[in-house]
Amino acid sequence: MRKYKSYINALVLLTCFILTVTGCSIKENNESKVQNKSISGGLTVSYIDVGQGDSILLRCKNDSMLIDAGENDRGEIVSQYLKDHSANRLKYAVGTHPHSDHIGGMDTVINNIKTDTFICPDTSYGTETWKDVLSACRYNNTKIEYGYSGKSYSLGDASFTILSPGKKEIYSQCNNFSIVIKLDYGETSFLFTGDAESLVEEEMLKRDCDLHADVLKVAHHGSSSGTGRKFLEAVDPSVAVISCGENNSYGHPHRETLSALNDRGVDVYRTDLDGTVIISSDGEKLSAETENYDYENTTFYTGKETEITEETTGKKEQSAFVKNNSNESYIGNKNSRKFHTVHCSAIKVMSSDNKVYFKNRQEAVSQGYTPCQSCNP
Repeated sequence: MRKYKSYINALVLLTCFILTVTGCSIKENNESKVQNKSISGGLTVSYIDVGQGDSILLRCKNDSMLIDAGENDRGEIVSQYLKDHSANRLKYAVGTHPHSDHIGGMDTVINNIKTDTFICPDTSYGTETWKDVLSACRYNNTKIEYGYSGKSYSLGDASFTILSPGKKEIYSQCNNFSIVIKLDYGETSFLFTGDAESLVEEEMLKRDCDLHADVLKVAHHGSSSGTGRKFLEAVDPSVAVISCGENNSYGHPHRETLSALNDRGVDVYRTDLDGTVIISSDGEKLSAETENYDYENTTFYTGKETEITEETTGKKEQSAFVKNNSNESYIGNKNSRKFHTVHCSAIKVMSSDNKVYFKNRQEAVSQGYTPCQSCNP
């Protein structure tokens, strides 16, 4: 055994010597940024499709953090997502505010995934859902910590700071207690806003908070109650993600919010249309992919990937993040030979290998596909 170890050690030393001698040329060859969507040791942010609610998984190095966990009936789905993506322990779980579409599934997550610290706003809320979360924390020895502006934390090689609420702020609307988080990883940054409304946005602007971020999690599922134009100007995102349910009764996202994002040329992802959105960072550049959840088989599968340019992030005229703006208007199912609109619910449970894309209805029909009876393309 020692003999084999000595050979291995010698090989390692030889490899290190070669790398040292050729280090300059290797560095030059790697000056163009890595294009892989999965970057070892990088930051990955998954905006999980939980319907009309929020749930976001962040992974950096060996650390994982969950922000919200959707409604009560989404706890098992979020827990399974974490397990499937190697988040077997949470350094932090954040309940942005006590509304059930954000913390409903959190007790299930804490009961299934070892969670070190639960961060939440310091506010009383008498619902059974909120009580269940706090009970789960006590039962599992998860530390409960109140989050307020100025507190900073580390997550692997990343760091994040809470921007709101203030330590003694009192609001009449529960949404405004939302914990707002700014996360920095290398030269890239993310802003997570919970359901914070325009009042909170104005407060952060007055306090001259550093709001600039490459990626914005749009507040309150794209409601017009937030994402004001002055706030959006301060954030100046290249990408925005809206978490909302398909055909939800609130009409989220609202037209005013989409218009404000469009006017600034922001690339928008929506969980109701794109499924789970995964954004990765190597500290300089961003890449993305989407996943859809097969409710029948309780599995996630990868969807269509986006493209990425050579330029670094933070430049609106040369964004490092380019959404795949394909012209396909219809999606066909190779097995059923039916075609659907891009908004049809059948798309979410269709394997990516089973999809075929058409630019128009005539093209789909000419190739022998029949229209879906549900979405009537």
